Amino acid sequence: MINIGICDSDALFCQHLQIMIHQAIPDAEKMTLKHFKNCGEVIDAIREERFLCNLLFLDILSEDGEGLKVARFIYDNHVDADIIFITASKKHIYECCRYHTFAYLIKPVRKNEIFAEINRYMVELEHASHTLPINIKGTVHRIPFQSILYLESNLRKLVLYTTKARYEFYGKLDEIEKTLTEEGFLRCHQSYLVNQNQITSLNGSKLTVGRDTIPISRKYQAEIKSRFAALNTAAAQEFQSLHQNQQNYGGLVCIEGRYLASIIHIKPDQEIFIGRDGKCTDIVINLPQVSRMHCSLIYHADTECYELTDHSSSGTFLDEDKRLVPEENYLLKSGSILCFGDKNTKYQLI
Repeated sequence: MINIGICDSDALFCQHLQIMIHQAIPDAEKMTLKHFKNCGEVIDAIREERFLCNLLFLDILSEDGEGLKVARFIYDNHVDADIIFITASKKHIYECCRYHTFAYLIKPVRKNEIFAEINRYMVELEHASHTLPINIKGTVHRIPFQSILYLESNLRKLVLYTTKARYEFYGKLDEIEKTLTEEGFLRCHQSYLVNQNQITSLNGSKLTVGRDTIPISRKYQAEIKSRFAALNTAAAQEFQSLHQNQQNYGGLVCIEGRYLASIIHIKPDQEIFIGRDGKCTDIVINLPQVSRMHCSLIYHADTECYELTDHSSSGTFLDEDKRLVPEENYLLKSGSILCFGDKNTKYQLI
């Protein structure tokens, strides 16, 4: 189940967009669709914890520019959702890449573009992380295993605590333990099931998970101590939204030219190759002046910088005019503007 929201001040466009979304996801059981009349409704829903959208279609210029404020609000409040911007504005492309942006589409948008982005989103979401489905008032929420801190049994209900939120639902700890044991969860008490990768300290009959202290019953103390000695407490966290799951990623966004507003996410410390030939490169830029194997790029998340090496005959240009020396390594910061042979097409490092 995916929950999709639309916030756009153009009522007629919203109707057309809803039709296209339903055509892209014809199975009604796989999707819910919510229309927000204005940006204030989105912010109110978030504040009142009624905002259940996984994906939000948002116009930057709706309500006289309030759309960008909504994007900032989602980002600042760590709302676990992704955004597809659909707007007539081209000037906010780079800025919006910070705000949970999955795609940036320029109006007038075509049906095939909507279909392509929804399909791409569904595919990426499918492979983003392993999740635990829980049912809350008829709505299924899929919680990534690695974002779960622990579960607490409270009479007939379970309370699930994540790095960002708290979920309460009906269930039995014994039943859910069968699923979570294979994912690295430990039973430490009749009422508690903890994620071993989230344990930060162990002190006698208590352990610390996040900011909370969890009791260890005598029955489980020997196993917990043994397992804790071997734990890697620096395990990476995963999240429900693609943005949160990719929060340590780097990236490129096209700010001018043929591929305007296209966004390329780059995994940390993984060398990627950019060029015209898809057989030998990871990212294809099909422009005449781009070489078959144009350059290589590595994003170093620890220092938030990029390592770029030019392999082309037509040149890679930094900030439009500085041609990089071929086969030399350059360390670049986010915000740097790159041209791959063609100076009419500009990319900016996120």
